[in-house]
Amino acid sequence: MSEISVLDVELAGHCNLNCRCCTHFSPIAEPEEISIPAMEKDFARLQKILGGKVRRIHLLGGEPLLHGDICECMRVARRYFPNGKIIIVTNGLLLLKEPDAFWETARKERIGIEVTRYPIRLDYKGMRKKAKETGVSFRFYGRSGYIQKTQYFLPLDCEGKQQKEESYRNCFMARNCFTLRDGKLFPCSYAAFIDRFNQRFGKQIPITAADYGDIYTESGEEILKKLGKAIPMCSYCDVGHRSYGNRWGTTRKEIGEWTREFS
Repeated sequence: MSEISVLDVELAGHCNLNCRCCTHFSPIAEPEEISIPAMEKDFARLQKILGGKVRRIHLLGGEPLLHGDICECMRVARRYFPNGKIIIVTNGLLLLKEPDAFWETARKERIGIEVTRYPIRLDYKGMRKKAKETGVSFRFYGRSGYIQKTQYFLPLDCEGKQQKEESYRNCFMARNCFTLRDGKLFPCSYAAFIDRFNQRFGKQIPITAADYGDIYTESGEEILKKLGKAIPMCSYCDVGHRSYGNRWGTTRKEIGEWTREFS
């Protein structure tokens, strides 16, 4: 692996929509947001060791617009990746409530906005109009602009009895959902945020140094090599029982949303 095509950076871990089966475990996360000093430190280091090898950065959540200083988050991201494509991925619930300073910062820093269109009533035409008026790039995330949003079901095997190479080989997140958290680069959001699942349900799915790249102790080349193959966490993903196109709904915060007991 020679580069990272998409890097996800979570600005706020909690969310105001609370989808079931969330791949960031946001409905069961405690309210948290990235600190500006921590973000700046991590981005400075990331730029140093990977630089132009990061093609696209997603500022997301949870719900990123819940961050108390979203404008400074945008400025930090652009400061260290002046030529990269940077996108805020949001559910849109708060978008039209954002002050003029938000839209001006997004325009000035060349930050695009991509809204995941859920089957809920929101003024999507108003969002598009506001973005056009302020000169901010706007589009719907993925296929949600023309296909009704559904849900993935990505069950965990809490006993870790899966074949990690097979899980990795058949996982759509592999090489596509790199996540930066607290100075560590993970190959997927499940590995990055499994502590939320463990804490909520009293499980002990382990994360070790073999599951991530440490941006402060490892070089960019070492990290890309490590994350370009299966990690130990892959043995806890029951890829064979995944399902797609499930009806979207909000969470009950039950363990079955992330294990085989889903219905």
